[in-house]
Amino acid sequence: MNNTDTIISFDVETTGMIPGYHSIISLGAVAWRDGKEISTFYGCMKEWYGSTRDASTMNWWKTQHKDEWMAIRAEQKEPKEVMMGFYDWCHALPKERTLAANPACFDAALLWWYLHTFCGEDAITNLFKRHRALDIRTYIAAVFDVPYSQAERSILPPHWAEKQYITHNALDDARQQGTVLHHLMKANSGEDE
Repeated sequence: MNNTDTIISFDVETTGMIPGYHSIISLGAVAWRDGKEISTFYGCMKEWYGSTRDASTMNWWKTQHKDEWMAIRAEQKEPKEVMMGFYDWCHALPKERTLAANPACFDAALLWWYLHTFCGEDAITNLFKRHRALDIRTYIAAVFDVPYSQAERSILPPHWAEKQYITHNALDDARQQGTVLHHLMKANSGEDE
């Protein structure tokens, strides 16, 4: 990643899709600077008091990812503790900081709500100037010149994943997304095939 930003590839696992209704249950992040991984963050959270669970999401956890659900539940802490830890971790990273996710519209919306709720109304602005969040899927569409609806991981060269798969462990998935973003940025600059 040949730029001066610290790119924070992050992923959330949740009990549903809607900020303010559903809970983040795990948050993973990998910080990259100049193409190198410089730091990681991982935390599992209890569901916030008053949140709801989406039935289809919970069925997906129960039927397809039960082991990861159980691992998350075994490590859970209060949301405020995890989010303040994430805030402090981000704040210690070199500026300028830019978030990246796939898709950013989902992950960032939930993360913004959590930062605002558990770290204060200025938390987002203090960490990410102008609420920066790069959407990896949009980057895929641009680099491969395909419609957004076709900008899926399945169109990427297999070696870009470097034998990393989506596991629904938030830290693993954040690292895999960061690796893909690294290749996208290299391809965009003409350094990668």
